[in-house]
Amino acid sequence: MSAKLIYKDIAPGADVDASVITSDAQSFCSPALLPFDTSVPPIITLEPNMWLLDGSFKLLRNQDIPFWSKQMSDENGVFSTPPVIEIEFDEQYTTFGIYLRFSPETGDYCTSVTIKWYQDATLLDSKNLTPTSVSYFCANKVTAFNKVVIFLNATNRPHRYARVENIIFGIIREFGADEFRSVTILQELDLISSELPISTLNWLLVSKSDMEYIFQLKQPVEAYSGSNLIGVFYISEAKRTGPNTYEITCEDALGVLDGYFFPAAIYSEYNAAQLLREIASPDFDVEIDSVFEDVTVTGLIPDCTKREAFQQVLFAIGAACTTAGRAGIKVFAPPAENPAEIPDCRIYVGGSMETEPIVTAVRVTAHTYTPGTGSAGDEVIEVGGQKYVHKTFVVTVTNPNVTATDKQNVITVETATLVNPNNANEVAQRVYDYFMRRHTLNERIVVNGEQPGDYVITSTPWDTIVEGNIISMLTILSNTTASDIRIKAKGD
Repeated sequence: MSAKLIYKDIAPGADVDASVITSDAQSFCSPALLPFDTSVPPIITLEPNMWLLDGSFKLLRNQDIPFWSKQMSDENGVFSTPPVIEIEFDEQYTTFGIYLRFSPETGDYCTSVTIKWYQDATLLDSKNLTPTSVSYFCANKVTAFNKVVIFLNATNRPHRYARVENIIFGIIREFGADEFRSVTILQELDLISSELPISTLNWLLVSKSDMEYIFQLKQPVEAYSGSNLIGVFYISEAKRTGPNTYEITCEDALGVLDGYFFPAAIYSEYNAAQLLREIASPDFDVEIDSVFEDVTVTGLIPDCTKREAFQQVLFAIGAACTTAGRAGIKVFAPPAENPAEIPDCRIYVGGSMETEPIVTAVRVTAHTYTPGTGSAGDEVIEVGGQKYVHKTFVVTVTNPNVTATDKQNVITVETATLVNPNNANEVAQRVYDYFMRRHTLNERIVVNGEQPGDYVITSTPWDTIVEGNIISMLTILSNTTASDIRIKAKGD
């Protein structure tokens, strides 16, 4: 099974920052889609020799179409007045070029394109290009531009509209196992979200190309085993160690969110799904299980990072989250039935079982925040210019099976400030149930689509059976993808 890394050497944020301006698009087009990955199906038109009567072309019915020019090219494929697409940015960007995707479904592309880069009114550079395929990369390093103007001068076929589906400010490169070395992927989750581990990708690139790379922060790297997407990670650090050699450290969406500030706020029966999406916006989409769509939260999120705010909400509602197999974040209830089997033929020799000490009790602190200044001795906090009286009480769940010889081992939860009188008992029981799962199996497997959070059943080296959730996968990416997995076993 082949392994690959897809690196998108793009200007971070340029897509959402881009403002597309054109008066040369058909009225049904949506030019604002150009910076994003939009695929257009083959559509019936009156262009000569355009479509076959085989059912592959569809009628125009509200499909997303970024750009078709109003005018057709002439009998030589040339426009007397080239269609123009102007893209402006609020910020300045630096890239090694611009990637253009024209119309893969129909085979149409522009054979002559002019691109001009500006910094405000100053022309920084200009290129006359001659694309030869439906996808074309214009290699041209330009520094600190905030406007690009693209002229579509000619089409590869006569009497055709100029079609453009996607404009990417940078380049997309695919690296196979012959170019990367020491690829290590660590993906983890916490079943009760008492913390949110950051998943990581570390790799060494030994490029066959002489092209220089700018590893800007937050550029995405997609890791694949065959056609299976393991995860999407974002550049956090890169070091060039030779002419074509780079050491690269990446982190997942949660790691990116950890770099953003989230201001303190008090919530009262606020929809949790909406709040999670607000926290992750605008950087990441959040897919949320339907069981959490109508759940609300009440209490405080203090000044913290976005990752910490995300954790507060997940812990309060009893959800876990993962970034495995996606660019965004999935919020879900960890499954606890219908386990998928990991057969012996995919398990390496060896393995071990960790057993945690007996937990004698769980104590969870609940919080209330009442507007006002309270009385003498009350704790008063201020959030958003409003004063609140902060009071707490503790909910305890005691292990009834503790013996006189067991050492006291009390788990305390004190800073989960979305735990309140309405959910405190439920949260305490959930934490208690989690810590009753004392056994964790460690083993190495050949991966076949497993992801953190999956509920699985597998055998141990001593011929017993373990059923539980995968909480960690340490993957060494190669043509045979193996992972050291950790399974939080069901039961005590």
